[in-house]
Amino acid sequence: MATLCPSAVSPTTKRIRVHPTLQVSTDPNTERHTLERLADLSLRATPPASPSGTVHPLPQSVSDTTLPTERSSITNPDLSHIFAIGDCADTGAIQAGHTAYWMGEVAARNILRLIAKEEGRDDEELEVYKYGKPAIKVTLGLTDAVVSNAEGTTANSDGQADMGSRVIWDSHDAGHLPDEA
Repeated sequence: MATLCPSAVSPTTKRIRVHPTLQVSTDPNTERHTLERLADLSLRATPPASPSGTVHPLPQSVSDTTLPTERSSITNPDLSHIFAIGDCADTGAIQAGHTAYWMGEVAARNILRLIAKEEGRDDEELEVYKYGKPAIKVTLGLTDAVVSNAEGTTANSDGQADMGSRVIWDSHDAGHLPDEA
């Protein structure tokens, strides 16, 4: 993405800027600085220090930034037909498989909405991705797991064997294969 459109990549996080709908954005106002996210978590945001030990001031908040009202379509093309999900997307979500999974669900529904809109079948608003509280899940065997988040750590045994991965086989034309394959 940095080669295609450098303004779509945050110079701070090195991730792709996205709108709340997960469409790629070239607008720096869609990016919330990492230090601001830490402040939202009630953690003390400390300005980064350079290798020489010099402390740099915190960046301006997004609301204090003044941007030009007109942008060149050459340097800031419309990339709303491209979606970014997972670790490469600057969404504020933690980098984990379950967040990428839910981003993919939202992006897929939004792509279908855009197609329906273009074909004149529907004019439904695009869905906004809302990430949950940070959590980590460790799968233990085929059906057991431990989940840890801000509320604590819980164990559960309600998972499906292989986490239901068999359902993906049909999408790869492998549904006819036996389970042992």
